[in-house]
Amino acid sequence: MENSRKRPLAQALRKLLSRVQRATRTTIQWIPRSKRHFEVVQSVVTTCALLVGGLWAYSTFLRQREGVPNVTVSLTSTVLPYDKTHKFVVSEIALTNTGKVKVEPGTDGIIIGYRRVPPDLKTGTLVTWKEGTPIPNQFHAMEANILRVYDPRLRYELEPGGTYHERESVVLEVDQLIMIKVSFSLPDGDAVTEYNIVSTKADSLPKAGDLFGRSGAPSRRGSKR
Repeated sequence: MENSRKRPLAQALRKLLSRVQRATRTTIQWIPRSKRHFEVVQSVVTTCALLVGGLWAYSTFLRQREGVPNVTVSLTSTVLPYDKTHKFVVSEIALTNTGKVKVEPGTDGIIIGYRRVPPDLKTGTLVTWKEGTPIPNQFHAMEANILRVYDPRLRYELEPGGTYHERESVVLEVDQLIMIKVSFSLPDGDAVTEYNIVSTKADSLPKAGDLFGRSGAPSRRGSKR
């Protein structure tokens, strides 16, 4: 009687042990496959991330050129009376950083130069800065670095979106057609250049509002720092 009772219990234990063994073997077989699946998924995700990062870098730095310095130069000049044989030429220079990175002038700084348009040119002659005649001056060359008035130990920086105003003045002889050039040198050796032409005719007068506001007092343009 006792043997007949023990027999079903033994059979149940053997069945339970068999199920545990099968489950263990299944788990052991699944672990390497799961690891391989994980490695495949990880490789795909990494590849997609690199592809997205590359496309973003291409769009940002190569196509949109967000990391490239971008400066615009604006030049306006006013001719004022000085004496019977000379005029006082005032040039206003506006420097705007339209890019998305901070910009510092290159080693050449910001150069302003003056040249005279040659007389007696034939009709249709194309005149560039190279054809301009250097203006003789016994006191200083008719070319100067605008940054010469600043402490060289301090950095001259253009913040993104900022506009900075500078002013240069020079005394020139009357009855001349003057070419004015401003070059902002970039760190890579390139330059952004703007030109202007003014007349120093003896009867030329400044335009109202160029130097005076509505109140009649001289207008002020503070340089942004």
